[in-house]
Amino acid sequence: FNKGLNILTGETGAGKSIIIDALCFVLGERADKSLIKTGTDSAKVEAVFDVDVSNPDILNFFEMIDVEPESTVIITRVLSLAGKNECRVNGESVTLNMLKKLTTHLVDIHGQFDHQLLMDTKTHIRMLDLLGKKEIDSALAVLQSNIEKYNDIKEGDIVEAFVMEEIKR
Repeated sequence: FNKGLNILTGETGAGKSIIIDALCFVLGERADKSLIKTGTDSAKVEAVFDVDVSNPDILNFFEMIDVEPESTVIITRVLSLAGKNECRVNGESVTLNMLKKLTTHLVDIHGQFDHQLLMDTKTHIRMLDLLGKKEIDSALAVLQSNIEKYNDIKEGDIVEAFVMEEIKR
């Protein structure tokens, strides 16, 4: 696959779904034992991505797992017949939730019926939030700061300073 839009097309039975299933699996989607080939004990998928290490979301992920960011990310996921899930990013063991935090910034997979989500009212708020992400993040930062100030005041740590500040206004 290349950066940007990639399209899988082909005749029925050509293997498009197997590729998409494997990619979804390594990206952290839900999986069941039917993915494991008959006669084997586990299924393993590995994917290699070139990433922008200046992306704050990618940097936050690597900070979270306490690993130096690299422009090449190797994701490995193994599912055993016993139901055990093993996820690794550049050799470091991560939880499935941690893996999803990374992979949401790597790949978007859209199928032939995804346009129908536009009619699902449950997705409208999420779409609006994405549209105004910068403004919403800014408002959330202000709200968080105000909550912290409120909690400090409530605990009595800075009541006097706050009162003096209000008097000056």
